[in-house]
Amino acid sequence: MKSIRRAGALLMALCVLFLSTVPASGEDSFTARVKEAFRKRQVISGCVLISLNGETVYSYSQGMKDIRGGTWTTGTVTRVASVTKFVTAIGLMTLWEKQAFDLDYSIQPFLPFPVYNPFYPETPITFRQILSHTSSFKEGVNYMTPEWEKISVKRNNYYDENVRPGEGFAYSNMNGGMFGGLIEALSGQGVHSYMKENVFEPLGIDAAYHPGLLKDPSVVGDMFAPAGNVFISGRAQLNRLYEYDDTSKPREHLGTTVGQLYISAEDLLVVLNTLLNDGVAPNGTVLLQPETVRLMEADQSTIPLSSVHVTGDYGLGMQRVSELPGPMWFGHQGRVSGYSCDAFYQPDTGLAIVVIGNGYTVQRRGTIVVLARDLMEMAGEFVK
Repeated sequence: MKSIRRAGALLMALCVLFLSTVPASGEDSFTARVKEAFRKRQVISGCVLISLNGETVYSYSQGMKDIRGGTWTTGTVTRVASVTKFVTAIGLMTLWEKQAFDLDYSIQPFLPFPVYNPFYPETPITFRQILSHTSSFKEGVNYMTPEWEKISVKRNNYYDENVRPGEGFAYSNMNGGMFGGLIEALSGQGVHSYMKENVFEPLGIDAAYHPGLLKDPSVVGDMFAPAGNVFISGRAQLNRLYEYDDTSKPREHLGTTVGQLYISAEDLLVVLNTLLNDGVAPNGTVLLQPETVRLMEADQSTIPLSSVHVTGDYGLGMQRVSELPGPMWFGHQGRVSGYSCDAFYQPDTGLAIVVIGNGYTVQRRGTIVVLARDLMEMAGEFVK
């Protein structure tokens, strides 16, 4: 009798699938497991959005938007930490499509300061290496306002003396800072202005490198520390708008594209589905050519005449995640204090997922935070 009822429920779910964000027979069960994943990690606020072939199939959010109250939703905007690099890399690739640079050119001629590993001065650092984190930059260095003339000598903490550019993989925030610096140098615009005109507006999304530059700043939420106190207040950031200089100053603005992008889960999903749809946005805008998207996803060491000679975890500006069951995921992860944002898509299945956890102890298993990892594995149920 139970099996008959289950079969009937499944049939009904299939009949009304177009009316629901999840199959009716599994809605309570799936949501219960999502809630348990958030509860287990003691997440104060956050959300998950899942789409399949461009259509949203699941949405969940919980918690408060800011310390004053309000409700966290999938439309709440926060600073998405290193997911900034992923979105900004798309902007840099729009310049590549305009033939503003070659991926295997040295970045040095485009910048008003010296950028080369002093231990390997004859080996240029290229655009491809910066985008794939194979430039020989180290992690854990001051990427806000480096004194370039001082660090382009031996005995510095910025470059790995044991790794020739293109010969080793090491994730470094310095690479992400270069994305914005190069956009400013190549376009003559501030990175926000360029991205707004060439990425955000074409996609029909509201995103900015300062919350005061959003169309609707009221949607900005606080970022909480694990203890529940505010780590970054949305209101405080809004009050500091005067500090944002949207002009082309590559030397001074490197910190902007390391992790300063403000965007919602809903708009991140638009970005993911654009890449999933070969560069065509949900609104029909052609942002990138299909060949460019495939190139961004590729292992750069396999590209003919590439300046990258080692397999790493990144294509061009995006992480390649093969450690989870099933096909490879592409996208990026951001982490800061008690906050995490994961935005990934899976071309082989048509899945895309955004997971935000706010105000909890962020832990990783492998390269992916546990909260997102669990939900990414669960998302596969929508293609079975």
